[in-house]
Amino acid sequence: DVAFSAAYNSQSDNIVLTRDATIGDNQYAGSIGFSPIDSPNERMVSIAGVQTAGDSNQMGLAIFTHPSASGATVKRVTVASGGNVGIGTAPSAHKLEVLGSNNIAKFYSSDTATELKINAPTVNVIGLYTGTSDALVLGTADTERMRITSDGKVGIGTNAPGTDLHLYRVSANAEFKIETTTTNASSYSTYRNSAGSQLHFKMAGSAVGGT
Repeated sequence: DVAFSAAYNSQSDNIVLTRDATIGDNQYAGSIGFSPIDSPNERMVSIAGVQTAGDSNQMGLAIFTHPSASGATVKRVTVASGGNVGIGTAPSAHKLEVLGSNNIAKFYSSDTATELKINAPTVNVIGLYTGTSDALVLGTADTERMRITSDGKVGIGTNAPGTDLHLYRVSANAEFKIETTTTNASSYSTYRNSAGSQLHFKMAGSAVGGT
């Protein structure tokens, strides 16, 4: 890579905005402000350089908006000197960190009119949701492995589950395993209907039974 000083800083047509003061960590350098009226004290939105570490040469970028008729501008996005981005929060060790309320993020395709949303509907719950008619697909190696249809059916190995849980394999046995490694513990499954009747399969040692 060409050094920054050679590739950018040496250009004679640069516009450089500076602040006539020494700054420290999380303080702002030169900025561009935008305002609907001709007043230097009425900046509604702005973009500013921000020192994001102890070294004054480690500069990032901050973006501010003005959300209400009164009050100050609010910092919305910060790009740290290393390139990590924080939206609604300061950047961390992750490339992207987003802090929001209930509705955190939404990804939408204009080609297929499908959408994926990340929500936090209640305390200690994070939700991954699709649009009204969209399925949720999980895959590995660029291949679909599991699908949850829009009506809640789960298919593993099939993209068209016909029951609440549908396992499908091609040219191999379709199986699922219930296993425990705890001494004297049992592996079992229970099938129960709305009337409370149930069919119970239990494996205890070498015994297999149903009640």
